[in-house]
Parts: sequence; C-alpha cells; structure tokens
Amino acid sequence: MLSVQRVLLTLLAGALLVVSQGIMAQQEPDTVRIHYHRPNGDYKGWGMHLWGDDLALQQAVSWRFPYMPTGEDEFGIYFDVPVIADAKGFGFILHKGSEKNVNKDMVLSISRDGREVWQLQGDTKIYLSNPLTDADASAKVADAAEKEPDAEARVLSLLETLRKDNEKRLSEKEASLKALRDQLAQESAARRVAEQALAESQGGLGEKDRELEVALLSAQTREKELNKRVAVLQEEINKLIQMSRQTPERVLESQTNWLDWASRIAVFILVAVLLALATIYRRQHGRMVKTMLAQKAELVSAQEKISRDTEERQQVEQKMLNLAGVDELTGLPNRSVFTRSMQHSVAKAKRSNRKMALLFIDLDRFKLINDTLGHDYGDQVLKTVSERFKECIREVDILARLGGDEFVLMIEDLVDPKYLAGVASKIISAAQQPFFMAGQEYHVSASVGIATYPKDAKDGSALLKHADIAMYRAKDAGKNTYQFYSEQMNIHSLQQLALESSLRSSIERDELRLFYQPIVDAKQGRVVAMEALLRWQHPDMGLIGPMQFIPIAEDSGLIVPIGEWVLQTACAQGRQWHDQGMDVALTVNLSPRQLMDPDIVETVARALKETGFSSESLTLEITEDLMMSNPEETVETIEELRQLGIKFALDDFGTGYSSLSYLKRFPIDTLKIDRSFLQGVPNDIDDSAITAAIVAMGKSLRLNVIAEGVETTEQCDFLLKQGCRHMQGYAFAKPMPADEVSPFLDGAKDSFDVLAGVSAS
Repeated sequence: MLSVQRVLLTLLAGALLVVSQGIMAQQEPDTVRIHYHRPNGDYKGWGMHLWGDDLALQQAVSWRFPYMPTGEDEFGIYFDVPVIADAKGFGFILHKGSEKNVNKDMVLSISRDGREVWQLQGDTKIYLSNPLTDADASAKVADAAEKEPDAEARVLSLLETLRKDNEKRLSEKEASLKALRDQLAQESAARRVAEQALAESQGGLGEKDRELEVALLSAQTREKELNKRVAVLQEEINKLIQMSRQTPERVLESQTNWLDWASRIAVFILVAVLLALATIYRRQHGRMVKTMLAQKAELVSAQEKISRDTEERQQVEQKMLNLAGVDELTGLPNRSVFTRSMQHSVAKAKRSNRKMALLFIDLDRFKLINDTLGHDYGDQVLKTVSERFKECIREVDILARLGGDEFVLMIEDLVDPKYLAGVASKIISAAQQPFFMAGQEYHVSASVGIATYPKDAKDGSALLKHADIAMYRAKDAGKNTYQFYSEQMNIHSLQQLALESSLRSSIERDELRLFYQPIVDAKQGRVVAMEALLRWQHPDMGLIGPMQFIPIAEDSGLIVPIGEWVLQTACAQGRQWHDQGMDVALTVNLSPRQLMDPDIVETVARALKETGFSSESLTLEITEDLMMSNPEETVETIEELRQLGIKFALDDFGTGYSSLSYLKRFPIDTLKIDRSFLQGVPNDIDDSAITAAIVAMGKSLRLNVIAEGVETTEQCDFLLKQGCRHMQGYAFAKPMPADEVSPFLDGAKDSFDVLAGVSAS
C-alpha cells in the first residue's frame, strides 16, 4: 500500500507541474505575452512590430526594429513584451517580411502577467492597433464580423483613423510643447544676457543701470510665465495619455478561455487529492511507526527476558553441577562430593573392618606455567593431567579435583599397601610426560602423599590431612616422588610452620649467614672462585642447612628478599677480598622465583653498583629445571643480565628433564656436574660413563665444566683424565665463613700443588 501511494503522489505531482507550467509558460511580472500558433508549426522568419509611447512600453522595446520571438512551447511561439506597471495599451503587427496573412485556423492569444486577456481565432488580416485598451474598436470589429463578413476593410480603416487621430492630437500637443520650450530657451538666454550686463555695470545708479535692471526683471517674468505654460501643456498631454489609457479594458471575464478555468479546477482537484493522500500517508505512516516502535520494544523486552533466562539457566546449571559434584574444568568429582564419598567409604571400611587409602597429588611447577603462559594454558595442563591420571587407576577408584593443581585419589578395599606405591609411581610417570603448548615443550611433575585407614587416621578429615602432610614431605624430598605418612611427619609439619614463622624475621634479626666453598683448578692447584652458600643461624635450632628452609622460602615467597640479601652480602664480601689483593671470583645461586621476578635485572645492577664489585667476577647459578620451565622468558632475562658483564652457570646438570637441543640455545658459560654422578666414580661403570659424556659434551660446546662433590683423590684423578680441571668438594675444602677464607687461601696453595702433582702422576 505504501509503495502504491508513493507512485500516485509522484504522478499527481507531475500532472500538477504540467498543468501549472505547460498550459501557459511562466512570464515575468508587468509583461504582456502574445502567443502565436500555426497548425503546420512553421515559425521560421516570423516577427512582430510594436508601437506605443515610452510610458507604455519599456525603453528596451523600439518600434523601429522587428521584435523577435521570446521562446517556443507546446502552443507555438510567443513574444514577451515588457510594459510599465500601469500600461493600458500598445499596437503590434505580426509579419514575415511582407507576408501578413496566414491560414484561418491560426490562433492568437494575448496574456498579461500570466492571465489571458484577449484571444482571436481565424483570419488574422484584422490587426488590432491596441488590443488591451481599445474596447470600442474591438466591439465594432466584433459587430462588423458578425453582420458583414466582408466589412473587414472598413473596420481596419476605422481602427486606423482612431489611431491616427490619437497620434495627431498628441503630435499637436508635443509640437506646442516643443515651441514653448524653444521660446523658454530664448527667454532664458535673454535673462542671462541681462544678468551679464548688470554685472558689468558694477552696480551703478545711472539711468542705464536702471534700464538694465528693468530688462532683467522683465526677462525673469517672461521666463516664469513660459515655465508655467510648459508645465500646463505637459500636464494636458499627460492627461490626454491618461484619458486614453483609462478606456475600459477589453477583458471579457465571461469568455475566459475554458482551458484556463479547466486548468484551475484541475489544479484545485489535484491539490485536494494530493493533500488527502498526504494525510492518508501520514496517518498510515504514523501507524506503521507506532507499530514498529511497539515491535522494537517487544523485541528488546524479549531479548532482556532471554538474557535473564540465560543467566538464570547458567546459574541453575552451575547449581546442578555443584549438586551433581562435577568439576566444570576436568569433569572429575569436586571437593564437596568427594568429602561425602570419603566419609561414606570410611564408615563402610569401619563396619567391614577393611582398609582404604588416600593419595594426595599436587603438581610441581604448575604455578610457573600458569603465571608465565596464562590461565588458558594452565587449564589445558589440568585437563590433560586429569585424563592421564584416570588411565592409571581402576574404574572403582575415585579421582577428584580439590581445586587449583590439587587432586586426590581414594582407593577402597585395600589389601596390600605395597599396591599404593605402584599407583603413585604410575601417577608420577604420567605427570612427567611433556606438554606441547604454544610451539614449545613444557614439563611438570607430581608429588604424592599417601595415608591409609585405619593405620594413619580414624576418620576422613584426619585421613585427608595426613595425606596432605605426606605430600608436602614428598616436596621437601625434592619433589617428583611419593611419601607415606608417618607420625613423625606430623611433627615435621608443625616444625615447618614454626620455621616459616621464624624465617620471616630472620633478616631483621641478622640470623642469615653466608659460607663460602672454593672452586679450584686442580691441574694448576689454585682457587679460581668461591661459591656463596646460605645458612641460617637459628636461635634455638642452631645452624640450619639450606635444604631445611629454602623450600619454605620458595613456597612462601620469602626467597626474593632473602636472595637479594645474599647477592648484596656476597658482592660486598667479594669487593673486600679484591681490596685485600685476593683476585677471587664469586658464584651465587639464583632461585627460580628470583629469576622470574620482573625486577631481577635492576636488583643485580643495584647490588653491583652499591658494593662496587666487578660484574665480570660474578657468576650466577641457575638450575636445569628453571631453565626448562619457561625457556623463552628465561633466555631473555639471562641475556639482559649478561649485558651487565655477568656469567651464568647451569647447576646440577643431568638431574632435570632438559633437551640437548635447548642446551645449545641457552647463553650459559659453565656446566656443573651434579654430585650424584660422582658418587660411584671411578668404580661404577655407569656413573663414570655419564660423567665422561657430560665432560666431553661440555668441551664440545666450548663450555667450562665444573665437577661438584669431589671427595677423593681417585675422583679427582678420573676427572683430570677426562679433561675436567675445575672441581669443588670436600676433597679441597668444606664451606667456611668469610673470615676463614683469607687464611685458607694463604695456606691452600701448597696442598693444592701436592694434590695436582699426585693427580698428574
């Protein structure tokens, strides 16, 4: 309906434009338009002569030259004659050269300011001299045409006589006016002569001067009289012209062109229809707009309702999952369901006098992956690990996720506790398998704590707590292993909590100590560096080794301030030794948490600057596992520290899970062979082969190789034969306080020379 209305509106607007503009072309105000129509449409060469006084026609029109057509429309050609606002008449004649007669079906129409005032159809041998004003002559023409069709010549003669009489009277008046103006000009000249003569007499009082004054006065009087006569005559001429123009206009309102009235009626009807359609369109459009707004409001309301329903559905689903006891990420039972199941299983085991066990599983180094790669990759690891763990257990066993990276496995109807060790080993092996994410290979491990009912606990809560304690005991043992709960572990856990509380204030109480163990060149018999080793002088427990409190510091985050203290203290001690003339390099251990600290570069640079210790004499030791946990970021941090002039050593090489392809990529300077490989050297073939291979690989990679844990002359001799000259261990010296280093260095040269000589022989 809307499109049909638009089409009708367009058609009606076009029709309105045709009627208003096509029936009669637009013309300027104060213009007389003379339309001339010929059936054959041949208008070439046709023109028009005009005549009239200047008060009737504009100055642009001249009767001396032919007036050419103004334009052409569907009616024919037309002439637009400019007239003054109150013009009443003028004369015209149409012709083509000497040809003045055309066919009888010619139509001549005259309009003024867009309104038709006169029309003639038929033979145009009748030429009106003044069609706009000569009403009497026009009436006589009409009567003569009706009574005597052949009286055309007499009508023309009459019209011509009227026109000539009018012209004659005007000519006489204009001639009289001209004569008066000439006489006025003469009198004006005489007055000017009298004024000149009077001026030349210089205002004398003689007889001649009085005659000149009389003559001037007489000339001025005559000039005034002539001006009055000229004004009177001009007024008469104007009245004559005005009287001729005040002749009643020949406007026959009753005989107005039917097309003019038809067009007006058509325009009125079209305008009325247009307004009606516009009103209908506005009403329908308004209803449509209201309908659309109402539909939009309903749509918005529906969308909001759907959104609310979706949120409510998600909340219901989450509640159902919680009620169902399913972990959303892994699909395993959650803590609440597992707790109910555990309580039920403990009660059943108590009634049936059977055994059961819990395995508390925690992923090692998972937090590092989560922090460096992001939670999306962390979630991917948790999903994969849970699938691997399910492949290691029976269908009747219950595996649940307690939260984070903690899992728990419940095994009912336990017959032999040795079975638990096999399950724990399978779980640890499954966790050790590599993960491929973001184009890299990553590793995690698992620490497992085992507790059994009724040996280790009498209820479910205690059983879960003791399995958790055993898991932390496995982490203390180096991670990637399992531990069975014992009563001694509970005592140990309480001790760990007390140690952590005391460790937090150890720096303020000045309880931390640095011991130094020499790294020697066994071939030359000299000390090349001192490794700084941390100890804790506890007020109650005495001197505590790093294995007892460093894991606590790592887990609690205290390792960062402690590590900064170690670095600052070691660099200050190294500067003191250099000032005393002892050219000894320093090696300081860097924990994983320290290396991942975003301020580590600034911390090391500040320690070097404040102590004045040379960066070229400082080597930082990192572990193999740290290097592999986040290789890209680790390499970037190491490179920034190397730009300060610092060297890097890879500690405990061979105990982690690194790839040799990664080893060549890392910017390290030294490999340190772990002490575990030297325990069987030289008697154990496997240990000897592994140690020899590591030395050979380090030399081929142009790395300095240091053997840790050297305790016997035989080990030293074996290492020298393999080409490893740098060693560290009790065979040379135990870790010592800083104040014992200087005396040791003074008396150590001879003993090292003896050791080197024995090894060389």
